[in-house]
Amino acid sequence: QKSIDTDKFSLFLIENGNKKKLSLKGNCSTIKSDKKEIIVLVESPYYKKDTLTISMEGAEGQMNFDLQPDDYAMMLRAYMNSDLKDWNKRKKQLEDILSDDAIIQEVMFEEIGVEFLNKEEFIAKITTPTETVKQMEIIEIEYEGDKIISLKYIQK
Repeated sequence: QKSIDTDKFSLFLIENGNKKKLSLKGNCSTIKSDKKEIIVLVESPYYKKDTLTISMEGAEGQMNFDLQPDDYAMMLRAYMNSDLKDWNKRKKQLEDILSDDAIIQEVMFEEIGVEFLNKEEFIAKITTPTETVKQMEIIEIEYEGDKIISLKYIQK
């Protein structure tokens, strides 16, 4: 029940199958439309995607909505920002949530390139207690069942 930082989610207006990013001021976005209903897509690397259907009839004022956390993304974020004391336990947990064929990409600063890592390389990188691990930020995660099959992150 807390506000989410604006750099942790994006809002998109869906019209005619097209996705238009909405600008945010604080945690708010202003939407004007002649339509009776609009569809807004909420995307975040740390929360589950959500599609909101908003009735515009008499819709003057605020609308609040809740996002459901993406537990694996939150867990990875916690690993990236914590002291890694119990490496073997963390390694086991990472091995359990990452698919053996996971595609893991480190997006370079200002998106000048991408480095691909396999599951073992990523686990080794994230469980090595360095300052760079604390500066990792997840950009996107994809799942198949209960396993992560694709992960993108950036070094802040």
